[in-house]
Amino acid sequence: MTIPNFLGIGPQKTGSTWLHEVLFCHESVLLPQGTKETMFFDRYYDKGLNWYGDYFPKTNDKEQKLGEIGPSYFDCEKSIDRIHSLNPKCKIIITIRNPITKAISLHHHHLNKGRVSPVFSEAIIKMPEIITSGHYAQYIPQWIDKFGQDQVKLIFLDDIKANPKQVWLEVCEFLEIDAIDLPDVAHKKINEKKISKYPWLAKIGVEVAIKMREYKMHNLVEKLKKIGLNSIYSGGESRIIPLTDKEYQDLATLYYDDIKFLEQVTSRDLSSWQKQK
Repeated sequence: MTIPNFLGIGPQKTGSTWLHEVLFCHESVLLPQGTKETMFFDRYYDKGLNWYGDYFPKTNDKEQKLGEIGPSYFDCEKSIDRIHSLNPKCKIIITIRNPITKAISLHHHHLNKGRVSPVFSEAIIKMPEIITSGHYAQYIPQWIDKFGQDQVKLIFLDDIKANPKQVWLEVCEFLEIDAIDLPDVAHKKINEKKISKYPWLAKIGVEVAIKMREYKMHNLVEKLKKIGLNSIYSGGESRIIPLTDKEYQDLATLYYDDIKFLEQVTSRDLSSWQKQK
């Protein structure tokens, strides 16, 4: 039976890809092969543990920590219960970013995939998770209540950018793995922002890729990306509509309690988050 020792549960656009890339380089960590996200605990749970287990290479090394970086799990309450029922001692890593800039970045992410309108107010109606996944005060306590304070680690994207080596040491200590040198990939720019020029084509490409991934055709998806499929997702940066001052302030108001919650649990001054633009 495949039981994860740890999970990085996001949310999206908070540094989860960085976390996946550095952990993938550690010989004591076993991550899914061919994909970063299996989406098992939120989307494909009904397929069963054998389906999930097929993502992981077979090993007899009992010292390896098996885990996954699944940023869609953060605001999925069903995922909390499913993970806990499988392993109540599972360690949880939550990456944190200013929820205002996170919402903007996630809007751009879905815009690039052809899923939403360039108009922010229309996009959040179509995909409410652009907003809800930034409600730290709502979801973090649920993870802590379920798994315990000692089994939940908060990591700030600001710290990853400012001092990746220190963050890496903390991750290794939390997962109880050897603190190897920070992999070179940690210094590379990951997930550079692109916006599709042809949203209808991008949407078709995403839908096909999702279906292929459902049947575990991840290697083919990656090959298609390398031979030019990614060109679909570029050239449309002019489609971005910057938020107005009022829209930004509305987000700051919306996330006020979430920012105050983080200040309380981390003893950090995050007042500047509401002033950034």
